[in-house]
Amino acid sequence: MKEIVAFGNCQARAFVDLLPMAVPDGDYKVSYYSNNQRTGGMVESEEILSAVVAADVLVFQPLRKEWGALSEDNIKEAASRADVALRFPYIFNSGISGVCCAPQAKVRAKAYGVIFGEKQVVDVLRAGATADDAVEAYVSGEIDFELRQRFDRCMTEMRRRESTTEIKLADYVEQNYRTKKQYLSHNHPTTDLVVEMCDQVRRLADIPVDMDKLRAIDDPNVVGLHPGRAPVSPYDAEVLEYEFGPDDDWEPRGTELVRRIAEEFEANPGSFDTDGQAPGEPQKVSASSGN
Repeated sequence: MKEIVAFGNCQARAFVDLLPMAVPDGDYKVSYYSNNQRTGGMVESEEILSAVVAADVLVFQPLRKEWGALSEDNIKEAASRADVALRFPYIFNSGISGVCCAPQAKVRAKAYGVIFGEKQVVDVLRAGATADDAVEAYVSGEIDFELRQRFDRCMTEMRRRESTTEIKLADYVEQNYRTKKQYLSHNHPTTDLVVEMCDQVRRLADIPVDMDKLRAIDDPNVVGLHPGRAPVSPYDAEVLEYEFGPDDDWEPRGTELVRRIAEEFEANPGSFDTDGQAPGEPQKVSASSGN
């Protein structure tokens, strides 16, 4: 039996949950090891390295040198006996919807974490609008969230990250995001994008994967990732030309996020300093960023 090991955040876990649905029973063992505590279930480095050493196929997100034993160079060295070791990038796009919440974000975080798009809502509030006014402007599509620019910046950053990885997903996203939803949230991929990852592993590692079976899955979240807080509104669907249209529940979910921003602004307006990285830009963070 061949060992396929994935080492990464929740995106690697999604791959591990999906791949066994389409490989021959009894021929492959597919295992997942978390690379961060926020995703959960992270074990000691020695156990992770032991699994990497035993892997026939390794799929992993590269970590920086400060991760020590789990850094990219050490993982590649530990996987030297593997048939193939395949790196994949941290999947991230904060420009998929006007308001998009990262509740566990640490950089410039508020009580709710970070809501990409909060700058544009705060601009409306600073101009004298009430919370109700801001909600009305959101619902009617009157707030310019600079969505196209945010989406494109994140695609550029994704391609930068992919410059050193074997698995590359940006082109697939670019070619398909209008017709098939690619993200549940800013960093949780839909089934369709994870299927593409499986297909690239199939080709690069030369393993038998029933792609017809995977592509026939209708559920956009078959592996059960957290659905996230990135409601797609009619404004979002128009700007990004989503053929699948807005989410059915976009209004209550989006309104909740706008009100959270308004409440935080009223309580602590100084926390919305516009200096530095603009909300909605991809953060140049380690691939270990979790849920």
